[in-house]
Amino acid sequence: MKDSYVFWFTGLSGSGKTTVACGVKCLLENNGYSVCMIDGDEVRSRFHTHLGFNEADIKENNILIAKLCREKKADFDVILVPIISPLEESRRYVRQLLRDKFFIVYFDAGLETVIKRDVKGLYSKAKEGKINNLIGYSSQGVPYQAPLDADFTIHSGTQDPGESIYRLYGFIISKIRPDKQYLKSRIDNTRKLIKWLSEKPVIFNFLRRLIEFNFISIKNVIKEEFGLNGADKLSYAKFLDVPCGTGEFSVLFHRDNYTGIDISHKYIDFAKKAYQRNFQVKDARDTGFDDSCFDKILILGLFHHLNRDNVNSVLKETKRILRKDGKVLCIEDSPVEDLDFVGKFLQRLDVGDNIRPSEDYEEIFRWFFNIEKSYFLRSGFWKYSVFVLAPKSPGDINE
Repeated sequence: MKDSYVFWFTGLSGSGKTTVACGVKCLLENNGYSVCMIDGDEVRSRFHTHLGFNEADIKENNILIAKLCREKKADFDVILVPIISPLEESRRYVRQLLRDKFFIVYFDAGLETVIKRDVKGLYSKAKEGKINNLIGYSSQGVPYQAPLDADFTIHSGTQDPGESIYRLYGFIISKIRPDKQYLKSRIDNTRKLIKWLSEKPVIFNFLRRLIEFNFISIKNVIKEEFGLNGADKLSYAKFLDVPCGTGEFSVLFHRDNYTGIDISHKYIDFAKKAYQRNFQVKDARDTGFDDSCFDKILILGLFHHLNRDNVNSVLKETKRILRKDGKVLCIEDSPVEDLDFVGKFLQRLDVGDNIRPSEDYEEIFRWFFNIEKSYFLRSGFWKYSVFVLAPKSPGDINE
């Protein structure tokens, strides 16, 4: 029999409770947890239509929903409850009723922010006088009392939904994490699934887009560092994308001057059909290209799959095929912080066993290139180290 963890989301209407709850629910279910979401608005409109929005009715509605949670605790691993729940007294009663494994999550978004969002149009109606009891807004409505004992706070007024989902998921996992042996078994099974999915380009592409929020951050870095924001996409420059995978980033480059290479025949076949560009099956350690034939080379997510000797071989080959005034943009998986539960989990699933800190890459790169720039990048739930590299001049020496 299960014994659910209950996460009670409280905040003004429009603070993002339901949006974040849906995202967290999806992540938890994808990792094998059974989840029940009890939406306060939905329950009220379906089962508690007799209740209004005065203080007494709000208290009764909160208590009825808490009792519903108690009834369902034996059936699910996690129960998520997005509900305004404006009264401190009601939340205190609910905590006493549900006791252990109960957590209050406060969605901190100011009135000015939620009025501007007005997702459901409630604030506009209240302003027009069509609603006179809107919680936390109307003069006749019940005021919203921010919780004094929240277990976790989402600053949804300043964070985008993706970041809020990511942070809350990490908090929930920290509370419900099973014993280490069970977790290891779950991770091993998931890694097998990831390996299988990686051999299915269409599915794998979809999942990576989901995890990395359609690669928006990475695409912006590529365009910025390679100067691709112009309309002609630098049509004179020759670009190499390694490993190109399914060709996701090929559309950023001018069609005639782009080459993508990967060792996977399945990925190359998929990329050719999807993007109709120059994709070739090649090993990055020995490409067979002519000397100094590319102006710019993108190396994304390759080195954490390789040991030091193979990294050196790729860099040596990259140096050979790069023009003397060329540029290399390297984007590599970076170790995540201890509290980054989602990132740590995803990295443990990744088939790359050589995720290195930024300092290690700097030491490796300096043998072959000058490091013009380096910084960290967050792409959805993934963290990367970014390096902009340039060829060494004859007078340069290794540091």
